[in-house]
Amino acid sequence: MPDLKREFTFISYAHEDLNQVRKLYDGLKERKVNAWFDKVDIGPGRWKDKIEKAISRSRYFIFCLSEASLKKTGDEKPGFVDKELHMAWKFASEQDETGFTIIPVRFEDCGRGDMRLSGWQQYDLFADWQGGLDTLAVNLGGKSLSDASAEDERTEDEKMVAGLIGKGNIFYYSDEYEKALSIYESAINIKPDDHLAWYSKGVTLYDLGRHDEAIKAYDKAIELKTDDHLAWFGKGYALSSLSRHDEAIKAYDKAIKLKPDFYQAWFNKGYALSSLSRHDEALEAVNKVIELNPSFFFAFLDNVADLEKLGRKEEARKAFDKHDELKKNLKK
Repeated sequence: MPDLKREFTFISYAHEDLNQVRKLYDGLKERKVNAWFDKVDIGPGRWKDKIEKAISRSRYFIFCLSEASLKKTGDEKPGFVDKELHMAWKFASEQDETGFTIIPVRFEDCGRGDMRLSGWQQYDLFADWQGGLDTLAVNLGGKSLSDASAEDERTEDEKMVAGLIGKGNIFYYSDEYEKALSIYESAINIKPDDHLAWYSKGVTLYDLGRHDEAIKAYDKAIELKTDDHLAWFGKGYALSSLSRHDEAIKAYDKAIKLKPDFYQAWFNKGYALSSLSRHDEALEAVNKVIELNPSFFFAFLDNVADLEKLGRKEEARKAFDKHDELKKNLKK
C-alpha cells in the first residue's frame, strides 16, 4: 500500500507570483507529479487547517523564490513576514528531513548579496522553463517530457544532502543564518565531499561576520570542485572584507578566468584595486562591468571615485550623471 501520508508536492508562493505558480503547477501535473496548489486543491473548510494537513501529507515542499517573495522577509525579526508564506514555511521547517524535502525554485534571478547564494543550488526556471521543469519533475518522481527514459540517478545520501541544502537555503533566504549554518554542517557530516554544502557554509559564515572561517569553507569547496567560479568569488569577497585585497584580486581573477562575463567579479575586483590605490586598473575593471552590464548603475558610481582620483573631473561628472539617470529609471 502507498504511504498516503506523504503523497503530495506542496507549492508555497507569494501571491504576486500567482500566474507563474499556475504555470509551474500545470507543468508538474503534465509530468505526472502529484502537485498540491491551494487555488485548485484546497477545497471547503478552514484554510489554515487545510494548508497544515496538505503539508503534513507532502513528501516535497516547493518554495517559490522571486523578488516578491524575498521582499516579504523581516529585517528586525528573521523569517517571512507575509502571514500565509510564514505559516507554510513554519509548518514545513518543522518536518523531519528524512521523509520531507524542501526545494527552492526560482522564477527570476533574485540572488541575495552579490550572488553569494547561487542559481545552481536550487532549480532555476527563468533560464530554461521546460528543461528546468523536466529536471525538477524527474527528481520529484515524475517524468521528463523531453526524455521519457530520464531517471533520478542520485544516491540516497545525495538526495538527503540535496534536501538539507534546500532547507538550509530557505533558512538563509529568511535571514536565519545560524539555523542555515547548522543544516549545512549536517549535510557535510553525511557527505563530507559535497562541494555545494561547503560553499553554502562559506556563504553563511560570511554573512555571520566569520570571514576567516568562510575562507576555509570556500577553500574546501574549491578543493572539491576547482572550476567553481562562485566559490572563488566568495573567497575573494571574504578576503576583501579582511582588507586582504591583493589575495582577493587573485581570487576574483580565478572566477573571471572560469567565467569571463561574470560582471560581479569584475566589479569587486575594481573595488579591491581601488582600495590599493591602483585607480587606472580599477577603472579598467569597472569599465568591463559597464560593457557586460550597462544598466548596473553602481559601476558608474565607482567610476566617479577612480576618475576623480585620477584628476579626470569632467569624465567623473558624466559618470555620476549616468549613475543618477539609471538609478532614477530603476525607481520608475
